[in-house]
Amino acid sequence: MATLSGQDAISLWRKGRSEWATALSRHSIRTIDFSDCDFDQALEDEDETGPIEFVGYSFSGKSVIFSGAKFGGRSLNFSRATFAGGSLTFRDASINASAVLFVDAHFRDTKIDFYNATFAGGDTDFTGTRFERCLVDFSHAHFGEGGACFDNVRFEGGRLDFLDARFAGGDVSFQYATFGGPTHFENLRGLSNLSLLTFEGASFEKLFTFTSRERIGCPLDLRRTKPSHHIVLNDVSCDFVTEARQNFLGKLGVPPIAQDREDSQRFRRLKELALANRNHSKVLDFHVQEIRSRRSHETKWWQDVAQFFYWLLGDYGRSVGRPVVAMVATLSVFAAIFWWLRSPLNDVAVKQRDFWTALTYSGSNMLSFIPNGRTAKTQGEEVLFGASTPDLILALGAIESILAIVMLFMLGLGLRNLFRV
Repeated sequence: MATLSGQDAISLWRKGRSEWATALSRHSIRTIDFSDCDFDQALEDEDETGPIEFVGYSFSGKSVIFSGAKFGGRSLNFSRATFAGGSLTFRDASINASAVLFVDAHFRDTKIDFYNATFAGGDTDFTGTRFERCLVDFSHAHFGEGGACFDNVRFEGGRLDFLDARFAGGDVSFQYATFGGPTHFENLRGLSNLSLLTFEGASFEKLFTFTSRERIGCPLDLRRTKPSHHIVLNDVSCDFVTEARQNFLGKLGVPPIAQDREDSQRFRRLKELALANRNHSKVLDFHVQEIRSRRSHETKWWQDVAQFFYWLLGDYGRSVGRPVVAMVATLSVFAAIFWWLRSPLNDVAVKQRDFWTALTYSGSNMLSFIPNGRTAKTQGEEVLFGASTPDLILALGAIESILAIVMLFMLGLGLRNLFRV
């Protein structure tokens, strides 16, 4: 018999690892087919409780098929299982188990197909699993709120695809993983629900691509990674997980405080990678997120106030419209003040004492570094305040000039970032 399938496969599996190995060897079985099997129901029929375990089972030289199989609320455990020379297929499987464990499993020269598989229960754990020259496909797979852990996984050669994979929440971790072949994380979905997405300490020996159609709900952690190629982050946008509390700056619209003080380091690493790729728009975006995530963790209250005005007047150097609006508002407000504080009528003609004169005088304070500005300033003082300008007016003019310098700087910064190539 070359194929073991259906109820025969389940019955042999339930006899234990020793009987399993003996039967596979004795009958020269090449394919093990659990397609459409309901494991939870099979155990319930025999009044058995406990996890669905393949711990330490050897599938070397076999093609193992779990397509369309159903796993209920029990945990599914393939820890220390061995797959070599065959294939493992979970295509379209429905895995509602409380946990799916492939901890320290070993795959070699194997095609592993989790295409459109659903991990709807708890954690999915591949910690320490070793893949040698394997094609591993998680395309269109669905991961539940328990997230997925691939810490210390070794992909030695082969290929890894996470194309259009979907996540419902939790943590997704590839810490200190080794990617020896081409690795593709493209068009990922549900990332806005994640609380952690980390490749910290991972090693990329071949091409690594990462794209997402939506904003990630946490910083993409690429700290201490070792890439052999440029990491392209054109489509990557990240937020940080925030604390519930808000201070007065938060109530005014400034982003809230980052929950994790290390988020600023994660954004700093993303900024470094974007800078290496000469992607200035992403450099600016990640720099802004770095500033925001540092708030209250690495800054003092007075620095928070300065950052508030940096955001208010120029959106951290990304806006041209905000400083222009601020300049127009400053011009109008100070013109109204100067008009209100003007001196009583003297021998100057009444027609020269209109509000336009106050606007011109306010503008001359903002552009006092221009020769015509100085002339307009002198004439405006004479018309509005006579021969002697009050000290209060001079002080207000100095304040307006300082504010104008700040807003002109923000305007120049916005134009520079807008047209930078």
